[in-house]
Amino acid sequence: MDKQNIVVTYNASPEQKALLLEVLGSLATLTFLNEIQSAQREQTLERADVLLSWNFPREILPHEYPRLQHVKFIQLISAGADHMPFA
Repeated sequence: MDKQNIVVTYNASPEQKALLLEVLGSLATLTFLNEIQSAQREQTLERADVLLSWNFPREILPHEYPRLQHVKFIQLISAGADHMPFA
Protein backbone atom coordinates (compact mmCIF):
# COMPACT_ATOMS: atom_id res chain seq x y z
CA MET A 1 0.00 0.00 0.00
CA ASP A 2 1.25 3.48 -0.85
CA LYS A 3 1.89 5.91 1.96
CA GLN A 4 -0.83 8.49 2.46
CA ASN A 5 0.07 12.17 2.16
CA ILE A 6 -0.90 13.90 5.39
CA VAL A 7 -0.72 17.68 5.37
CA VAL A 8 -0.60 19.38 8.76
CA THR A 9 -2.17 22.79 8.18
CA TYR A 10 -1.66 24.34 11.62
CA ASN A 11 1.60 25.52 13.19
CA ALA A 12 2.50 22.45 15.21
CA SER A 13 4.79 22.94 18.18
CA PRO A 14 8.12 21.09 18.13
CA GLU A 15 6.66 18.57 20.59
CA GLN A 16 3.55 18.03 18.47
CA LYS A 17 5.64 17.66 15.32
CA ALA A 18 7.92 15.10 16.98
CA LEU A 19 4.92 13.10 18.20
CA LEU A 20 3.22 13.15 14.79
CA LEU A 21 6.42 12.02 13.09
CA GLU A 22 6.97 9.29 15.68
CA VAL A 23 3.44 7.91 15.42
CA LEU A 24 2.70 8.44 11.72
CA GLY A 25 6.10 8.83 10.07
CA SER A 26 6.45 5.19 9.06
CA LEU A 27 2.87 5.01 7.75
CA ALA A 28 2.50 8.30 5.91
CA THR A 29 4.35 11.18 4.35
CA LEU A 30 3.83 14.22 6.58
CA THR A 31 4.13 17.77 5.30
CA PHE A 32 3.86 20.77 7.60
CA LEU A 33 2.45 23.71 5.62
CA ASN A 34 4.29 26.30 7.70
CA GLU A 35 7.63 24.73 6.70
CA ILE A 36 7.28 24.82 2.92
CA GLN A 37 7.77 27.63 0.43
CA SER A 38 4.59 29.38 -0.69
CA ALA A 39 5.33 28.24 -4.26
CA GLN A 40 5.02 24.60 -3.10
CA ARG A 41 1.80 25.14 -1.18
CA GLU A 42 -0.66 24.54 -4.04
CA GLN A 43 1.15 21.42 -5.21
CA THR A 44 1.27 20.09 -1.65
CA LEU A 45 -2.47 20.63 -1.21
CA GLU A 46 -3.18 18.93 -4.55
CA ARG A 47 -1.32 15.80 -3.38
CA ALA A 48 -2.95 15.70 0.07
CA ASP A 49 -4.95 12.63 1.06
CA VAL A 50 -5.53 13.74 4.65
CA LEU A 51 -5.56 17.16 6.32
CA LEU A 52 -4.80 17.58 9.99
CA SER A 53 -6.21 21.00 10.88
CA TRP A 54 -6.90 23.17 13.88
CA ASN A 55 -8.93 25.99 12.33
CA PHE A 56 -9.49 25.08 8.71
CA PRO A 57 -10.77 28.48 7.40
CA ARG A 58 -7.73 30.26 8.84
CA GLU A 59 -5.27 27.71 7.50
CA ILE A 60 -6.71 26.99 4.04
CA LEU A 61 -7.84 29.97 1.98
CA PRO A 62 -11.06 29.79 -0.09
CA HIS A 63 -9.17 30.04 -3.38
CA GLU A 64 -7.24 26.91 -2.34
CA TYR A 65 -10.36 24.74 -1.86
CA PRO A 66 -10.30 23.47 -5.49
CA ARG A 67 -6.80 22.11 -4.80
CA LEU A 68 -8.26 19.67 -2.24
CA GLN A 69 -9.92 17.34 -4.76
CA HIS A 70 -7.96 14.28 -3.55
CA VAL A 71 -8.51 14.82 0.18
CA LYS A 72 -10.35 11.83 1.63
CA PHE A 73 -10.33 12.81 5.28
CA ILE A 74 -10.05 15.99 7.34
CA GLN A 75 -9.19 15.58 11.02
CA LEU A 76 -9.89 18.61 13.20
CA ILE A 77 -7.97 18.78 16.44
CA SER A 78 -10.17 21.58 17.76
CA ALA A 79 -13.39 21.06 19.67
CA GLY A 80 -16.33 21.37 17.31
CA ALA A 81 -16.66 22.03 13.61
CA ASP A 82 -18.85 25.14 13.58
CA HIS A 83 -16.20 26.99 11.59
CA MET A 84 -16.01 24.42 8.77
CA PRO A 85 -17.22 25.58 5.33
CA PHE A 86 -19.41 22.55 4.58
CA ALA A 87 -21.33 24.21 1.75
